[in-house]
Amino acid sequence: MIVARSVSASSARSNVLAMSSIRLTIVVDSDVYGGAEAYAAHLLRRLPERFERTLLATPRVPEQLREAAGDSLVTFERPRGKVDVARLIGAARALRGARPDLVHVNMATAANNRHVIGLCALLRMRAVATLHVVAPLESTTQTAILRKAYGRLAGFIAVSEETKRQLGDELGLADVDVIANGVEERPAVAGVDQPFRVGAIGRLTEQKGFDVLIEAVRQLDAQGVPIEAVFAGDGPDRAALAAQANGLAIELRGFVEDVPAFHGELSAFCLPSRWEGLPFALLEAMMSGLPCVASDVGDVRVALDGAGLVVPPEDAAALAAALRVLVSPQKRQELGAAAHTRAVERYGVEKMVAETVEVYDRALSR
Repeated sequence: MIVARSVSASSARSNVLAMSSIRLTIVVDSDVYGGAEAYAAHLLRRLPERFERTLLATPRVPEQLREAAGDSLVTFERPRGKVDVARLIGAARALRGARPDLVHVNMATAANNRHVIGLCALLRMRAVATLHVVAPLESTTQTAILRKAYGRLAGFIAVSEETKRQLGDELGLADVDVIANGVEERPAVAGVDQPFRVGAIGRLTEQKGFDVLIEAVRQLDAQGVPIEAVFAGDGPDRAALAAQANGLAIELRGFVEDVPAFHGELSAFCLPSRWEGLPFALLEAMMSGLPCVASDVGDVRVALDGAGLVVPPEDAAALAAALRVLVSPQKRQELGAAAHTRAVERYGVEKMVAETVEVYDRALSR
């Protein structure tokens, strides 16, 4: 007996999408490589083959993104404002040239890449966006403009509950998917037992709070606790941080290409940021099985709950006290194992990509 079943239009559309080739353009307008750019690189490398991927980025695109995009890279000059007609026209031409079925706009902060979102609406291109970090909006006028632009998107992804709250409370978006960042699964590193060496990774800027970590190291040193610290990354605050660290066992390593190898040099990992969403640097340290201490910002507490130490941001004394706990090899082993298990179970890149594809398919079926 043959049983006839009705299929909804949306289900039929989803089935067609699953089988057909989809032209996807991912837009990144940053000249530096950080968490938001790592997110785009993961998508470029790991999306299913049915997505024909194009990366639309600035001419000074970070090398890691250039490698992830391969031959699919198209460059555009970032518009400097709504009256920057020449660059706006250039960005519009680049978007048209990619002939996308869907545009994915990557946004470090809510105001980042807003001109591309406006162009997508003007060109009647279906678009989704991802917001990585909560940052204050500049004015009520900017808020009103962003509310209108965001309301035209076919989908929105927040990497943390905090970013979702900003999108809802300040920008009026009710339909936001929270998709946690994901990192490549790998075995835990051995790390070093002696000396006690703490590592941190990130841009040398106020946001990352390296100055707070330096002060915590200074306090521990004054208490007679043997401690070394290594900062991986570069940025505009390098000279000021080097001056602040003078006389302490702190190394400013600069950009590190092989992050797992860097993790292997450490006893513990520290994220002293003043604000974040869900930082890749923390998730990668967890995946490496390092015991972690981090500021209570973004979704850090959610990620580390029971698997690491969380302290208030900008509190050097609390940070020093947490690091002192990790001087114990037994405590480091306990928290490192818990961090690795948590990362494998919740923060794998495959999970992030699969959930992002669901957002794409819903956006395309509307």
